[in-house]
Amino acid sequence: MSVNTIYNYNVEEIFVIEYLNTSYIMLLNAILENIEVLNKISENKEITDVVFDSRKVKSGSLFVATRGTAVDGHNFIDCAVANGAVAVMCEYLPEKLADGVAYVKVADSAEGNGARAVPPLHHEDKFLQWK
Repeated sequence: MSVNTIYNYNVEEIFVIEYLNTSYIMLLNAILENIEVLNKISENKEITDVVFDSRKVKSGSLFVATRGTAVDGHNFIDCAVANGAVAVMCEYLPEKLADGVAYVKVADSAEGNGARAVPPLHHEDKFLQWK
């Protein structure tokens, strides 16, 4: 076995495996920095991803509830929270707010003040942290 080989993987492959298994975290306040927020009910949360489909939400997600032509994502806020969303961006707040979940009200969650203004989490910038 060579010095650069560990368990049949070379050092470069191990680096790639470690890189692909690394999670990114962005703080909710950093995500909201360029978004016009109408109302915010929260503490700052660590966000691992931004999701627009409640079925794809996992622990640490920011769920963005958007109105579609056939379905209104606001009807699935409870489902997103049950699936692990720690924050919700929406145009109107649900009747019952879940404990420990941040709620951010914006004028239009599908346009510039909402979903399109959310920065991609995979870009390296001053708010990005490794976990």
